[in-house]
Amino acid sequence: MKRIKLIINADDFGANVVVDEEICRFLDDRRVTSTTILANGPHFEGAVAALKNRPHCSVGVHLNVTEFRPLTKCPGLDYITNSSGNFSSDLGGLALSALRPSVRRAIRDEWREQIRAVIASGISVSHLDSHQHVHTFPPLFPVLKQVQRDFGIRRIRITRNEPSGKIGRPKRVAKAAWNFCVRNFVRTTTTQGFCSFVEFLETAAAGCLRYETYEVMVHPGSPQFAQENKSLTESWRDRLPYVFDFISYADI
Repeated sequence: MKRIKLIINADDFGANVVVDEEICRFLDDRRVTSTTILANGPHFEGAVAALKNRPHCSVGVHLNVTEFRPLTKCPGLDYITNSSGNFSSDLGGLALSALRPSVRRAIRDEWREQIRAVIASGISVSHLDSHQHVHTFPPLFPVLKQVQRDFGIRRIRITRNEPSGKIGRPKRVAKAAWNFCVRNFVRTTTTQGFCSFVEFLETAAAGCLRYETYEVMVHPGSPQFAQENKSLTESWRDRLPYVFDFISYADI
């Protein structure tokens, strides 16, 4: 049987107490091998404290410009925050605003501060990804690469490329181009495949996994991902025609 190296990454660590408790449970059960932390999340300090007792997982920064309050006060953020001072969840508005140089500079400074906050907490940053995948927005590619160079972080989550049958050809080509660029502009190590956990299970059950290394994202504690979390607690490996080697981002 084909061997697959698999990272199971829990997103949104630091979002709230329920999410953090569930991520810790999955980490302790070795059902999750990696996590990404929200530096501007309401429960950031609690998440940091929990991670210090769990050195077996890799920890990345979940770059964020769509939820909670920013860590910086750059004027350019006014375009992507609401009247309460929190980031807006309007992804369409973000994509349009990110075309403005002042907004890109503000996002760069915000992401820098988020990474600094994680490093200052004593956590060794293994990789970068983002809340709602905003780091894959083409206008933010130069921003992503600049903060990567600033901190010497050499691992980044790619954009979703599985299951390929659910992605139209134009989008599939665009995603392949983005993944090529993220790997080669500032040399970067990534997995070969990336998708949600449910998509991964469906593709694996059909015997259609194309790559040797995958990252799958999970969202413990989120009611929007109840099926995903249920599947994660089951004996899913026994039903699939593959041998899995569980790794973290530190292993790629």
